[in-house]
Amino acid sequence: MVEISTDLINKAKHGNTDDWECLLKELYPNARSKAYFLLRDGDLAQDAVQNAMIKVYKNLANLQDDRAFFGWWQRILTNEIYLILRLKSREIPGIEPEMLREKALAIEDYVVLKVELAQAIQTLPLKQQQILLDVDVTGIIS
Repeated sequence: MVEISTDLINKAKHGNTDDWECLLKELYPNARSKAYFLLRDGDLAQDAVQNAMIKVYKNLANLQDDRAFFGWWQRILTNEIYLILRLKSREIPGIEPEMLREKALAIEDYVVLKVELAQAIQTLPLKQQQILLDVDVTGIIS
């Protein structure tokens, strides 16, 4: 377990960028190792750690007890790893370019296309998802 001083966490929480950088340097090696161990893919491990660090950065000010930081950080990282594992398990092969050029798709191809489109939409921020839904349902961009 990495020992991180509550003073460092408190300073990072209050916007000190040097302390935020020191905090990242303390967390990164352990986080990268854990993510790689579970994901078995360097790029996906890097994505999980970066996503977790972004969430920590955005929500650090809301952490009420600095002593709870390490457990809180570990939960965020673990959630990001599991999210990637779930998405990875649902991956399906891409659509062949010939399918898109045909005027009519077989029902199986149409279903695959819909699933892949839904997965792609879910990766968008909620605001962009809502815009797509508005356009699809009403045909109007709000």
